[in-house]
Amino acid sequence: MDKVNHFTYKYKFRLGQLFNLLMGVGSVGFSIFLLLWFTVDNTRIILATFFAMFGLVPILLSINYLTRSLDFQIDIDHDKGLFEITQKGKKKVCDLKDVTSVDIREQKEIGLYGLDFDFAKYTFADGKHCIVTNMMTDNYYIPVGLEPKIKKSIFPLILSKTDV
Repeated sequence: MDKVNHFTYKYKFRLGQLFNLLMGVGSVGFSIFLLLWFTVDNTRIILATFFAMFGLVPILLSINYLTRSLDFQIDIDHDKGLFEITQKGKKKVCDLKDVTSVDIREQKEIGLYGLDFDFAKYTFADGKHCIVTNMMTDNYYIPVGLEPKIKKSIFPLILSKTDV
């Protein structure tokens, strides 16, 4: 099939995820190093706390995105007008015309502190939705005639799971 008319979203380990995890583990490790190697005083406690918080953010976001991406696949066939969702072996087929909105949440960079986290939420006519993360694809499918709502946030946390 033509790649332009058929999209498959499935979890793949990417270089951006490795960078996020290395940055998180490195920061947490550095905070532990500060506390164990040097004499503990108020300055080192503040620095260790800062580096630990700086490192926990990408680790926790990676876990959040990973739990939303594993055991989950979406196949979109533009020619047939089908939106197939396979989750834990169960397949649900929807019509592309049933997609009422696409909300894309991107991460806002804070100076040089920019991580690789974003996701798209496809909402259907019956009120149900599915989540596609950047761990599944690099670009999101936008149905013809729909304008995506793009929001930026500092920590784009996925609060809901796919409920289709």
